[in-house]
Amino acid sequence: MRKRSFQLAVLAATLASVADLAPMAGAHSKRLQDLTILHPWTPEGGGPEAIVSMKIKNQGPKADRLTAVATSFGEAKLSAAIEILPNAVTPLSANGAHIVISGLKGKLTGYDRIPMVLTFENRGAVEVEVMVEPAD
Repeated sequence: MRKRSFQLAVLAATLASVADLAPMAGAHSKRLQDLTILHPWTPEGGGPEAIVSMKIKNQGPKADRLTAVATSFGEAKLSAAIEILPNAVTPLSANGAHIVISGLKGKLTGYDRIPMVLTFENRGAVEVEVMVEPAD
């Protein structure tokens, strides 16, 4: 009976650990010092431009600014220089500050990955992959 109880306890702990990881299964991120770039993505589509969304988490005590972006998939531009506040999460989305890729060199298909370089004023540059999210 003790062996069975132990096995059930191990199974329950394993399932709890897997459940904790489930929300992160579809997410991807990249670190640059104390910044974390969380899930850069754009919707699938065939238009002449794409809007890139993501969150930038600053876990440090100093602010920074996202000042430039670049990709080989087209011309990438910021809607404006984007302030990254200390100890905060800065969202980039179609409804606010964001990145636009214009002059796309082809249709974006679900699960494609777009390499992009983000350049910050103080922390330098980092390469991320923008995931193309499929239409439901």
